[in-house]
Amino acid sequence: MLSPAKPTLVSPLVLRLFGAFDARIGESPLPPLRSRKGLHLLALLALRQGRGVEREWLAGILWPDSDGDRARVSLRQTLTDLRTALGPHACLLYGPSPRQLSLAHSVDSDVSAFDAAIRRGDVASLEEAVGIYRGPVLETWVEEWVAQERAPRDQQYRDALATLGESAAKRGESGDAARLLRRLVTADPLREDACRNLMRAVADQGDYAGAMQCFRDLRLRLRKRFGSSAEPAAATQAAYKAIRAEARAKGALSLPQATATPQTVPSLPSSVRRPLPLPLTPLIGRESAVADVLDALAVNRLATLTGPGGIGKTRLALAVAYEGAGEFLEGAFFVDLAPVAAPADVARAVLAVLKAPEEPGRSSMEALTAWLNDRSLLLVLDNCEHLLDACAELTEALLSVSSGLRVLATSRQPLMLPGERVLVVLPLSLPDPRHPSSNWVADPALLLEFSAVRLFVDRATAARADFAINKANAAAVVQVCRRLDGIPLALELAASSVRSIAVEVAAARLSEDLSPLTGAMRTSASRHRTLQATFDWSWELLTPAERLLLARLSVFVGGWTQEAAEAVCGSDRSEMHSLLIALTSLVDKSLVVYEEKRPTPRYRLLETVRQYAAERLYDDPEGADVIRARHLAYLISYVERQEAVVHGEHQADVLDRLEADHDNCRAVLRWAAAETSGPVAAVEALRLAVALLTFWMIRDHAAEGHERLVIALARHTASGLTDEASAIKYRIRALNSLGTYEGLLGNLHSSRARQEEALLLARKSGNRLAEAGSLNNLGNSVGSLGDHPGAIQLLSECLTLAQELGYDWGAAMTRTNLGYQLMHADREAEAMPCFNQSLGTMRRLGDKFGVARALDGLAAIARRTGGLVTARGHCEEALALRREIGSHREIALSLGSLARVIAEIGEKDAAGTLCRECLEIRREMADRWGTAEGLEVAGELALRAGDAGHAVFLWGAVDTLRQEIHTPLPPPQRAARDRQVASARESLGDKVFEQNYAEGRNTSWKDALDQALGTK
Repeated sequence: MLSPAKPTLVSPLVLRLFGAFDARIGESPLPPLRSRKGLHLLALLALRQGRGVEREWLAGILWPDSDGDRARVSLRQTLTDLRTALGPHACLLYGPSPRQLSLAHSVDSDVSAFDAAIRRGDVASLEEAVGIYRGPVLETWVEEWVAQERAPRDQQYRDALATLGESAAKRGESGDAARLLRRLVTADPLREDACRNLMRAVADQGDYAGAMQCFRDLRLRLRKRFGSSAEPAAATQAAYKAIRAEARAKGALSLPQATATPQTVPSLPSSVRRPLPLPLTPLIGRESAVADVLDALAVNRLATLTGPGGIGKTRLALAVAYEGAGEFLEGAFFVDLAPVAAPADVARAVLAVLKAPEEPGRSSMEALTAWLNDRSLLLVLDNCEHLLDACAELTEALLSVSSGLRVLATSRQPLMLPGERVLVVLPLSLPDPRHPSSNWVADPALLLEFSAVRLFVDRATAARADFAINKANAAAVVQVCRRLDGIPLALELAASSVRSIAVEVAAARLSEDLSPLTGAMRTSASRHRTLQATFDWSWELLTPAERLLLARLSVFVGGWTQEAAEAVCGSDRSEMHSLLIALTSLVDKSLVVYEEKRPTPRYRLLETVRQYAAERLYDDPEGADVIRARHLAYLISYVERQEAVVHGEHQADVLDRLEADHDNCRAVLRWAAAETSGPVAAVEALRLAVALLTFWMIRDHAAEGHERLVIALARHTASGLTDEASAIKYRIRALNSLGTYEGLLGNLHSSRARQEEALLLARKSGNRLAEAGSLNNLGNSVGSLGDHPGAIQLLSECLTLAQELGYDWGAAMTRTNLGYQLMHADREAEAMPCFNQSLGTMRRLGDKFGVARALDGLAAIARRTGGLVTARGHCEEALALRREIGSHREIALSLGSLARVIAEIGEKDAAGTLCRECLEIRREMADRWGTAEGLEVAGELALRAGDAGHAVFLWGAVDTLRQEIHTPLPPPQRAARDRQVASARESLGDKVFEQNYAEGRNTSWKDALDQALGTK
């Protein structure tokens, strides 16, 4: 047995485990070891410095996949290697007993020093601990045991910072407190108590602007993490408001007061002040906006709230007036300009609200400027849009004579004055349409986090006392809120309809038109009693050119670019300049929303505005169908241009561009599906539908693509224009596309029939490129049905043809597909070069989708031949690529493959996490083929975890599903499953095995998914 080394003043061995691992002997790095396991061993001992660590435990941690004897041999070899590297200092590694290892106390280890300082717990020791911390323990290491060592020390570091920050604050050392708390917020950005304490510490230094910026930074982080509706906790918001009030009380953020004293400029007596209008309903979803407007008014003398009618500008302005009135000597005053018709009457209306005297011989403007001279008040000018010039002139004049005046205007377009701060009032927050609906349907209370839903529920409850959001109506409530774009007026009108109709009925009607919003609100201004009246008010303020453009823009359902507007809404090039002027004006008037998106800015209409404008399209001098036909023609050109580059290096961007215009494509396909659109539109619709194949397939729209293509193909057949060469070309592509979709949807026999028809038509027409595509697709269908030799023959023929045609991408994809069929036929040696050649071509082209498919094949071969590290690398790269291009079906495929690999490596918990994410995607997509693959993985993991009964149950469910969709396991996978089945049968015994298997066979795939996910 070795004896421990005696402590020395300066240790020859220095270990740094915080951040990146570093080991030094004196000033020199530790000599290279034969494997990283030596460093792992050294780190494990350093984390338990001075204590005896069982050799058996070390062997199990470092070699979890090896049996006991082999692991112990590996430990001895690694220990010898490490001691050799330590040279004369090898005695620092000693054995307190034959079964233990230990690292001497004398070794200089930052973790040991940190742990000791934390244990002592006094302020000086905690300062020492945070000084030692350089980052998470072994920051770049990914082994499971590292995470268990890392997490508690990260928490201790954060707790130490919190304690030190609090201590410094109590001592009045706000600078030190802020420094420590900034480190804490950096380490734990969403820790709200730390943010509150940091705000206080920064404010105590007199930096109120910095303190409030801390709050805004926190809110931004929350919204990036949890969505645009996320808000800090109530306690944090209260702290922010308190600091803001304190700042204003001290003058740090206060509004400039009048230069004259209250004695020289008499305050308006409270007895004659006109009270602010009293709201009849609570303010919902605008709480933080009120604070933002007040902050804007603290540094800007004029702020204008802009937005479309019904968005809630007036209600927000009124809330700001109530909140901010106390900060002005004279208070706040609210002037409703909607009833004012003549520009000359604007000043008179303001005078009336202020109760200021009109003087003989003076105009209203002169009387107003004289009275306001250096008074301190907040003036709200509501509804300026129909009197813009007069309101701008008045505001400029008043601000020029009164330094204590602040003006808050509401208008559908800005006043366009120097120094004006324009604040766009946005719709209320909505549930993200990309978020799985199953979560909030299971717990409808989650929906109340979104302000649009809160407003609807509040107003619906007022209309009908027994209304409540529940599992039965949650989806309908969300549909209503989304359909109405979160516009408060529209939501209030829709909510009032629940007096007489169910919310599900209202949602269904709103999917067709705005009829549920026709009811009037008697207590509202006439222009706000119905949504129709609100839009009529805006329409009357437009020029003829703006009206024509707005009506034509209504054909765009999902927004548009400038290029699209020019192509669809302009008759010829001479109109383009005036069109852009009108478009800019519509943005200024809050009827069109401009969004600065990359790579191309976009415009859009709120859905309620679009539907109103669509009714006006029928008055278009060229005819509504002419505009819609232009829309279809433009989209064909645009989508085909994107299709030509979708397999290149900018694949993700191309797919994002197509996603942005997906709703537009849906709209024109719906229009073209109607017989009234004519035979030419039917042919063009088929052309558009086939151009969308790659997008629909990669971005998980296979079911929708199939449905729309079936309709388009039927319309094309009925059009009578099917014999032209171009029509035949699109028909072949349509049949191939339908076959692809049906394969993805699990309808394999139908898929094969479509591909056979496409191949026959391609050969008959002499279209060799279409023939190559048909051979590839038919080969995939035949292989999916279990005929691997037949698939190999078809794909080999396709590859030869693609090479003859110089079709590089087609040849590469065919090689990938051929590789899979060869692998399924146990011909892995022939499959490997197929995958490698395909991978090379796809990398050269920049096709991430194609690269991932080839990597899948290489990973599968590596896993079968024992190359688990290689397989893991391929799977991880494929997963990253698929996340980048946003293909959830493919992401699930990678998750399942990676789960299998790392389960074999021994990382069972991580494998389970990946498998659950895979199954959740399959469930959300209702993907039967993918579910079969996912449940296979889940069964394999269950067996590895020792739950043979659950594994057998899942296999039974999978076998039933595979029988339903006619997708047998390929022979190699069947052989692997048979080995697993034999193991499970031996573990359970025949009787229990058969019981579990029979239960699985009688369980639907959806229920099996729920059980695999633990949700049933």
